[in-house]
Amino acid sequence: MLVGRFMANSEQLKRLLAGVAQWNEWRRGCQESIDLEEADLSGAHLNGVDLSEANLHSANLNRARIRHGNLSHANLSKAKLAGADLRGANLSHADLSGADLRGANLGHADLSGDDLHDAFLSDANLKKADLSGDDLHGANLSDANLRKAKLHGAHLQGADLGGAKLSGADFRGADLTNVKWDVVPVSYPEMYDYTQ
Repeated sequence: MLVGRFMANSEQLKRLLAGVAQWNEWRRGCQESIDLEEADLSGAHLNGVDLSEANLHSANLNRARIRHGNLSHANLSKAKLAGADLRGANLSHADLSGADLRGANLGHADLSGDDLHDAFLSDANLKKADLSGDDLHGANLSDANLRKAKLHGAHLQGADLGGAKLSGADFRGADLTNVKWDVVPVSYPEMYDYTQ
């Protein structure tokens, strides 16, 4: 259901729901901006979709399947992506501030250069995901799987990493001021201020 002051472009939404192959073909020659703000795409099958630079602010993508999709430079602020399958997706330079990604599968996804401040990523699978250079301040990553994730140069001030699986995660050059976690990873002990 589409509600609120701002609504998705109904023609674009209808075209997207008609099928990914047709949508991607149309996007190749499309010059118009993609506006799917507040669209209900919950549970949609969108594997391989091109939603680069799309406005998906506050869209409902809960449990959507978007494996290997292109969402680079998209506005996904405050979007609902709980339980979504985004394995191998390109989300580089996307705005995911305040987005709900609880339990989402982002394994091997490219999230480099993203704005994820205040995002909810608890229980998310971020194994081998690229979060390098991301703004993750205030993000909730509790119980997330960050094994072998790239977080070098990320800004994690005040983020919650309690219960997160961190083996092999790369935190080189990351700002870890006031990070909340159960155990400090031993792989980078020189990076932490144990007095806080």
